[in-house]
Amino acid sequence: NINYGDVNLWGIDGSVFFFMKQNLSLECTFSFLGKKKFYNFLTRDYDPINAPKYKINTTMIYMPTSGMNLNISMRHIPEFDWASGVHYGTIHSYTVMDVGIGYNFDSPYDLLLNVSNINNDYHNEIIGGPKLGRHVTLKFSVRL
Repeated sequence: NINYGDVNLWGIDGSVFFFMKQNLSLECTFSFLGKKKFYNFLTRDYDPINAPKYKINTTMIYMPTSGMNLNISMRHIPEFDWASGVHYGTIHSYTVMDVGIGYNFDSPYDLLLNVSNINNDYHNEIIGGPKLGRHVTLKFSVRL
């Protein structure tokens, strides 16, 4: 591992939350990173920071009073360079949509069905890792 010494890094994260109706809300988040690379004094070249310049995420949540809840979200990650040890390359841009449907019973039980990457956009999130596609989970929980 390399110690880059003194590093100046800046960025901004923002979030806006809208209550559209009593049971319907929308959240939009944005992140911006002001630096894309660090100077590596050993190789006399620049190493990527392993993060995109910006990220965008939106989520719509519907929670009727019946105990049911529904959310749909979208996140967009633009293309960026990645390097870690022997793994290096470009993470290509991807946009992923997720859907979750849950039910909160009057008792201590909850049920949640979540479908991540519903649009089945096969993509890598790290170089050297697997390509990711649609992922479905069903979660049953009990509060004690």
